[in-house]
Amino acid sequence: MLGCGTSLYSSSDGAQTWTAINTNLNLSGNLSRLEFVPGFIGWALTRLDDSGHSQLYRTTDGVNWTPLIR
Repeated sequence: MLGCGTSLYSSSDGAQTWTAINTNLNLSGNLSRLEFVPGFIGWALTRLDDSGHSQLYRTTDGVNWTPLIR
């Protein structure tokens, strides 16, 4: 999976084709790391902001993201 704006893109055929998944989270320009385990359970970590903080989000469906650390 890779992220862009409020969409994640998923491929299951070695990157031959991609499917867009619209999410409730916009990480455009802020995404530092995106990790998924098999299925749609995943975590997203933002880059450090001006005050030196990042945010951690979790999803269980790939669509709805919940902040864990603010």
